[in-house]
Amino acid sequence: MRAIIRSVFKPLIVASLLLTSSLLIASQAQGDSFTVAFQGGATNLDPISRLETLTINWQQYLFDTVTKLGARGEVKPSIAQAWKNDSINQWTFVIRRDVKFHDGTPLTAKDVAFSITRAQTDPKSQFKSTITAVKTAIASSTYSLTVTTDRPDPLLPSHLGGIAVVSEQNVKSSPDWAQKPIGSGPYIFKSWLAQDNLMLEANAAYWGGAPALKRVKLLNIPNSSARLAALLSNQVQLAEKINPQDAAKLEATAGYSVSTAPSTRVIYLAMDYRKIGSSGVGVDNPNPFANLKVREAVARAIDKNAIVKTVMGGLATPATQFVAPFVTGYDRLLKPLPYNLELAKKLMIDAGYPNGFNLRLDATNDRYLNDALIAQAVAGMLERIGIKTRVNAVSRTVLFPQLDKGDFSAFIGGWGSTDLGSTLISQAMCKNPKEGWGSVNRVGYCNADVDKLILQANSSFSAVERKQLFSAAMRQALLKDYLWIPLHLENVIHGFDSRDFAYKARGDEYIYTWEIAPR
Repeated sequence: MRAIIRSVFKPLIVASLLLTSSLLIASQAQGDSFTVAFQGGATNLDPISRLETLTINWQQYLFDTVTKLGARGEVKPSIAQAWKNDSINQWTFVIRRDVKFHDGTPLTAKDVAFSITRAQTDPKSQFKSTITAVKTAIASSTYSLTVTTDRPDPLLPSHLGGIAVVSEQNVKSSPDWAQKPIGSGPYIFKSWLAQDNLMLEANAAYWGGAPALKRVKLLNIPNSSARLAALLSNQVQLAEKINPQDAAKLEATAGYSVSTAPSTRVIYLAMDYRKIGSSGVGVDNPNPFANLKVREAVARAIDKNAIVKTVMGGLATPATQFVAPFVTGYDRLLKPLPYNLELAKKLMIDAGYPNGFNLRLDATNDRYLNDALIAQAVAGMLERIGIKTRVNAVSRTVLFPQLDKGDFSAFIGGWGSTDLGSTLISQAMCKNPKEGWGSVNRVGYCNADVDKLILQANSSFSAVERKQLFSAAMRQALLKDYLWIPLHLENVIHGFDSRDFAYKARGDEYIYTWEIAPR
């Protein structure tokens, strides 16, 4: 059977030879450890440093969060085992008594208060947008935490699901603590090579139960063919983001299985709102995307169904908004903008661009499923309305800092979240670093009416009113202002060695080896 596999997947086995010698040596040396191949690696192990799914996932092995979010966004107990809303602006959280950090010191409410305050006030924190309403977090006793807000936040327990708990003593006593972090999570830090691999050992004293997999390696293999080859050659036991075109072949291979799930991740096209100085169209030229008619023309020119069918092989779902259909607040009545090429051409003429313009379309080539191919497909559709498009597809380690600096005019991005309230605060509100609003609003979108709707929604204790306000904000931002052009929702497609392990993919894309059971 192995000979058959080598024959069928000969191109993939050849691809595996491109893996670095350090990877091969490490895989031979790790013996009985369980290795997970990711499409990237953590940029930092400080859990307030990067609001990005992949980095957060690696950090979750080391750190617990205040509360826990399920794969569909449902809030569950974690370090906080219970909570109550004392008054409209005050909450009490009961902290578990049986939790210890990896160095053996007890975790208390003081550590939780410190972690929330740090995420809310530290200048380098990217998590302020998730807890913008928090005013103070104070340990009222060893295992009781009082959180006050400066406006009502009915979703506070959910928002705290993204806040990792760190040791106050460890952070304050060691400036380089994040190089060898001490958390309370299911795995203990052993070693880390930035953005390449993280070596972990099961926490035998973990309050949630010792993981069955005792030694785990999280490994960055950016190339999809190399990830698949590593799986088939037993260098890894689980590989994320299997390309749709490879999923059926892997499923048909004895000893291997594919696990899929509807994803929370929306792939979208974003356009720059700055009137001048937009690098992708020429910094000295007026920015065409500042014109509403151009943005609508682009929205009308993109055939989402064609991208899903031809690029994604049907393993994706056309998207209409910021979140997936199973996320609370999703508006099922919000209909997608119809594809209309002729109207798009007319809008370009009406906008004053009958001959179009030149554009550099930025995208990653190692972050999302078929990301570079999606960019090429979008470029071809824009060409039909006169936008002469050159795709710049680069590594996530290059593109994300570039976007943070504002070096773009249009880009293909991805956003995965089960928290619509925090999503709208961070993506759709006018940028306000002091308040934590618009923290990842890179395009410079700003609509005071949308801001008002979002803040009202996040402050309402009525689920019905909250949904109506969220819907109104999304309809304005997406269907009238064209803040984003949602393209599709990815499917989670993971491949694994099914001879020895049982595994089920999560819709939020996180991989938790402590939930994997050997057969």
